[in-house]
Amino acid sequence: MYPSSANLATQHAFGSRWYSWPLNIKPVYYWNQEIISGHPDWKAKIYFSGNPLLWWLAGMSIIFVIFKTLTSKGRRQLEPIFYILTLGYLVNWLPFILIKRVAFLYHYLPPATYAILLFSLLLTKFWTKEKTVFWALAALVVLGFVIISPLSYGWPLPPALSQPITQLIGFFN
Repeated sequence: MYPSSANLATQHAFGSRWYSWPLNIKPVYYWNQEIISGHPDWKAKIYFSGNPLLWWLAGMSIIFVIFKTLTSKGRRQLEPIFYILTLGYLVNWLPFILIKRVAFLYHYLPPATYAILLFSLLLTKFWTKEKTVFWALAALVVLGFVIISPLSYGWPLPPALSQPITQLIGFFN
């Protein structure tokens, strides 16, 4: 599989490199419907994009754990599950450094799962001490979901909503 995959040289408009995936920079455009009966100016589009706020927070949690491991005090504070999740993230993400063929944001789904689990684990530590921080971060994640939902599920939208949300997605390109 590797030799045949490594020899692919084609490019794609929505292809992206491994280093852009944690930042959710280049979503994949899957589908659009320009004509919606009964609503002449409405449009429906589907993009594959992670929840930007969740992915950025999850990426910061990976960085946080890596920096914690650099000090002996930090290593004592971390339980083994933190190392397991960080290792799972790195093992699933870093091999894409070697891949030269076109790749897409969806290749980041396995590492993103580890990062989100790690972020959730860190949130449980905040829950016991700082409930305000926990609820603020949870609200940000929900807000990111609400903003991205119309383009994830292909909901028909009027131009007043479709254009700003599509521009938000375009902001990541």
